[in-house]
Amino acid sequence: MKLINYLLGVIVVLAVTVMIIIAAGNILIAYVDMLSLLIVLLLPLPPMIGLFGWKRFWSSLGLAFRREAADPEEYRHAAEVVRFLGRLIYLSAVLGFFIAFIGLLAYYKTDETTELLAANFGVSLVVIFYAIVLNLILIEPIRAYLKSRS
Repeated sequence: MKLINYLLGVIVVLAVTVMIIIAAGNILIAYVDMLSLLIVLLLPLPPMIGLFGWKRFWSSLGLAFRREAADPEEYRHAAEVVRFLGRLIYLSAVLGFFIAFIGLLAYYKTDETTELLAANFGVSLVVIFYAIVLNLILIEPIRAYLKSRS
């Protein structure tokens, strides 16, 4: 995969996403939540490392950016590893959504303001947004490239 083409594609996808957010009348800061980002990025790692091992997991991701050719079977296996990572990212997002939504319902029992409820509901949805964007700009292009080489 040509790294420059990939990075250009990522920049275009991110720019279009930002333009859609701004055109919809939203503010970008509403889409920034570190805990949601950590859930999506870190929660899939333990199962991936447990199933495939640290070295195999990283070599599967790195296979898309290597210059030298590899065995087609290695590309096929790496595509399956990346596909599984994409699924785990989505599952992590669902877990993050439930964590935030349960917290939202806990606030609902008290006499808090509706502003707090709206903010917590937004946070519960941002984790799903992160998972979709991560899969769109990172996981799916890598998987498609690896699958085309197998």
